[in-house]
Amino acid sequence: MIGYIHELGTIAGLSETDLYLLEIASEEAFENILEHAYPDCQPGDVFIKGTITPNDLVLSFRDEGIPFHDSPENYPYYIASDGDMESHGLGFQIIRNIVDEVRFENLENGGNTPSGQKNTENCSNKNRL
Repeated sequence: MIGYIHELGTIAGLSETDLYLLEIASEEAFENILEHAYPDCQPGDVFIKGTITPNDLVLSFRDEGIPFHDSPENYPYYIASDGDMESHGLGFQIIRNIVDEVRFENLENGGNTPSGQKNTENCSNKNRL
């Protein structure tokens, strides 16, 4: 998975720092799927799709597991403004801090599709296809 993410990020022109951070965000997305969609080590598939456009890189992770009961988009920030720690959402907070936009879709037939968009418009390392 990380090799695929790294290759997409390189083609999209991300810096080494942004590549590393995107790999961390991808690992967090994958771990969240394993923990929430397939609890107790249930077997299941995870599909990863990368889309590169002239201005961004979008990574989507689709599972066929248990749908989220609440969209992570509504999760509070892990450390609230009053300094209190929240009980969940740290992984999603890490993802939200790394990518420029996060989308989440609960699939009607079960499963979820979280995706993150990283803006590449100002990347100087672009390798155009």
